[in-house]
Amino acid sequence: MSKVSYVLSRKPWLLPFLAILSEKGGVCNKQELLEELGVSSKLLKTAIWTLKSNNMITVTEGGEIVYRGDRLEIIKHRNKYVYRVGKTWVVATVKRRRISAKTIPDKVLMEIRTKTRQGLDAKLISKELNIGYGTVKDALLIIKNTIYDSLSSTNKE
Repeated sequence: MSKVSYVLSRKPWLLPFLAILSEKGGVCNKQELLEELGVSSKLLKTAIWTLKSNNMITVTEGGEIVYRGDRLEIIKHRNKYVYRVGKTWVVATVKRRRISAKTIPDKVLMEIRTKTRQGLDAKLISKELNIGYGTVKDALLIIKNTIYDSLSSTNKE
């Protein structure tokens, strides 16, 4: 498991910060992160501290944040960021004061994909599989933005 996957498996709320850093070529300043994510400065400060303590970033004397990891393959849709860790997907939703994160296992995605192929919509899938509607919508986002048929047999990590 890569360092990024390890950190995200334990602290999935960091995903949007790593996504922006990766997208910007590994270097940006605090203001850019604040503007891109629209989060509070307190949340950004906590994220920077956490990323530094996990050796994911360094902060230069000039205040630039330098990401030390590989470029990430992330699905971004509005305020949601999605990344695959092993056989699980991390979905982080950015809000002003917090970032909520959830994980969706490949097995659940396959069940949801099967139900969509049967013609069921998100509400019916949610009811039939006893999975929250929001989770089903997030799973459909993943399915729509990946070549899901290959995911059951390979690991993109």
